[in-house]
Amino acid sequence: SIGGAVLQGTSTFAPSAATQTSIGGTPALQITYTNNVASAVTGVVYAVVHNAAGQTVYYTTATITPGAGATATAYLILAGLPSGTYSVTIFAVTPSGVAISATSTATATI
Repeated sequence: SIGGAVLQGTSTFAPSAATQTSIGGTPALQITYTNNVASAVTGVVYAVVHNAAGQTVYYTTATITPGAGATATAYLILAGLPSGTYSVTIFAVTPSGVAISATSTATATI
């Protein structure tokens, strides 16, 4: 448990589909999570970026704290990547590293 909340493993945060966006001209992905527990939970959202050969070439994080039953959107900045199409694996963990979401995948075109 965290702050009195009983975590529900990887169903603590339920993800929406990730979508590509731009923030100040910089490519990014956005993903919204719904908190399924009875108090606020802080999550560190990771986006792990893979090139066409499947190699990990980048990662980025965003921290969100949705209230009980609420949603929060993570904006994952994809700065400095060369042009191309990338496969991105996205997941959330607690600040101490416990998995609290299922893994999502997305495609990013830079």
